[in-house]
Amino acid sequence: MKHRVFVSLLLLTASAFAISAARNWEATDRMPSQALEQLTQADDVTTAVADGFLYLTLRQRATVRLFTILGQPVVQGTLSPGTYRFQLPSRGIYLLKIASSTRRITL
Repeated sequence: MKHRVFVSLLLLTASAFAISAARNWEATDRMPSQALEQLTQADDVTTAVADGFLYLTLRQRATVRLFTILGQPVVQGTLSPGTYRFQLPSRGIYLLKIASSTRRITL
């Protein structure tokens, strides 16, 4: 019995780690072509949503935070200039805070 509990706990911990590791900003070379049709550009940031991913292109280092519409944090980080993507966990409305600006993201 103790062995099963330990294995269950180990599997639960490993799956939680895998989920948290997969939920981070990922550097990418460029935005996909279908995302280019939905670009939103303001300040020094370009955003687009395509195939379940949120794409960002930053021109300067910025702190980026993504929240659910209810204000629950999804992901955050300080990103250097470049293009990044994040796989949104589910369809819905999100709030994207970049430095002092806030944007609505819909998937």
